[in-house]
Amino acid sequence: MGLVISAVVIAFQCYHYTLTNSYSCEEMGEYCSCTLDPEDPIARTFTYSGVTDCSAIVSTLPMYYLLQMVLNLAQAIVCLVGAFLLWKHRYQVFFAGLQTGSPSAQNWQKV
Repeated sequence: MGLVISAVVIAFQCYHYTLTNSYSCEEMGEYCSCTLDPEDPIARTFTYSGVTDCSAIVSTLPMYYLLQMVLNLAQAIVCLVGAFLLWKHRYQVFFAGLQTGSPSAQNWQKV
């Protein structure tokens, strides 16, 4: 379950990373107004209040998305290794033959 959630979050962050890389921002007083297409009059506009320097949005936000992608990838790998270890412990048990020194041929040893 954790692996699936991590994969969905990574895809979500990749989408937002590509979205913020195509921003064109302009400063308007105490806030920064960013659009995806400056030529389109009805394009979606993102407003960041309290930001005086728009270069912080254009450079810092994609870096945070990349950091989140890397951390979620690490989490997905940990979940995959954990699922493999649980699977191996449960399903990769095989019988190795007779126990040594056992009087009966019916006693099998699990390895």
